[in-house]
Parts: sequence; C-alpha cells; structure tokens
Amino acid sequence: MSSEPDPLPLDRVADCVAFEIVGIDLAGPLFLKSGEKVWIALFTCANFHAIHLELVNSLTTDSFLLSLRRFIARRGRHRTIYSDNGTNFRCAFNDLSKPLTYVSEDPGELIPLTPAMFLGESHSYSVSDIEEVDSQKLSKRIKYRRKLFNDLRQRLRKEYLSELIQKCNEKSSREPKVGEIVLFEDDNKKRLFWPMAKIIELIPGRDGKIRTVKLKTQHGTVLRPVQRVYPLEIRANENCVTQEVAEHRTTPLSVKGDIDDVSSELDNGG
Repeated sequence: MSSEPDPLPLDRVADCVAFEIVGIDLAGPLFLKSGEKVWIALFTCANFHAIHLELVNSLTTDSFLLSLRRFIARRGRHRTIYSDNGTNFRCAFNDLSKPLTYVSEDPGELIPLTPAMFLGESHSYSVSDIEEVDSQKLSKRIKYRRKLFNDLRQRLRKEYLSELIQKCNEKSSREPKVGEIVLFEDDNKKRLFWPMAKIIELIPGRDGKIRTVKLKTQHGTVLRPVQRVYPLEIRANENCVTQEVAEHRTTPLSVKGDIDDVSSELDNGG
C-alpha cells in the first residue's frame, strides 16, 4: 500500500524567471595557499536548479551582504529567499528590513533540458542600431522569442516537474527504464565531467534481474553495469519528444538572422 505523494510546494512550480525564488547556503571553509579560509555562498534557483556561486571571506553578515549585492547585480532582484536561518542570514534579513527614513546525436531530437536554457531570460538588453530596426521584423522576433520560451516552460512542466524523483515518492531502489537520461561513471574523469547518455536497452542477468544496460552516447553505444549508472532527476518522455519534434519540424521560422542562430543553438545543445 502507498499513500498519495504530497504536492510540490507552490514555489517549485511557480511561473517565474530564473533566480526569482532562491535558496541560499554556505559551503566551506576552503583553505587558500596563504593559509586563509574562505567560504562559498551558493544561490540555487528553486524552479530551474540553476546555481550561482560567490566567494566570501568570512561568515559575517557584512560578507554575506556583499555576496548578495553581487548576486543581485548579476542575476536580478529576487522575490523569495529560503535559508537555514543561520545567524548571518537572519542578521542580513534584519539589516535589509531596516527603514531608511521616519530589493543527441539525431539533430531532430530534442536535447535534454538543461538549466542554461533559462538563464538569459530577463537579461537580454542589447538592441540593434535604431536606424536599422524594422518594426515588423522586431515584432516577429519578439513573438518568436516569447513562443520559444513558452515552449521551454511547457517542456519543463512535462519532462521535469512531472518526473521529479521527489514527486515519485520512491523510497526503495528501482530498476532503470528504457529512455531514461543518466550519467555513467568514467574512471578517467571527475564526477563533474561524467558523460550523459540515454538508456536504449535493458539486459537481464541469469536471475532475470536487470544487471546491465545499453547506453546511447554522443559518440555511439556502450554497455555498463547498473551499479555504474546514475539516474538524473528527469526521465525521457518519448511521446512528448516525438510530438514536439514533429511540431518543430513543421513550423517554419518567420524571422531569419538572429532567430536562425537561436534555433541552431538549441538543436545543437546550445
């Protein structure tokens, strides 16, 4: 018997820009060659899991506030911040609250969603020379960019939020599934640089349990034991992918130039 899993918090599924809702924590200390200690302020987007790192020289409130100012200057103002209520965070909150008087291989296959797709959403301020701007092309470009981002949001909801491991409420180990996006262990590389692959075949052992998987990588196919394969938080949705690929193939681009470059970057993994 199993109970219905709890719904995700509203801040995890809110329709907002990257880093509008963030979690903050400090990692460290790290030791420099000079013998000094430093810490890393980790800002994590609650919606897209994008991260932003800032170096801090101490655990004081002033050091954290400086890192927060740098974060806001780079990523924009946030709406909500979550923290572990550390002393420096609470003091920073009090300081900020004070009143100032009496803020794939197949080119047609959709690439796995990656956080990088959302980071530039609200930070593209450059425009062409005003004398060369065509109002019709500019209008079409804006509509296309809006459609592109809305499509990304739909993919996020279908392929990521609906497949969060937290949502699945899986308390025990599970068998891999065909179409799942995974990382596989490489002894010659650090974990940060392990290759990404897609499971295309499950190979059972003599006892009938899945012992080996066949993976499709950027350079071909490989066999790996399940113990050396690590699932990501998302699983491939073949029906969704097939449908969206068909839509992208049959929908002509209305604007050339920069729009072609954007589309090409998405198809090639950005």
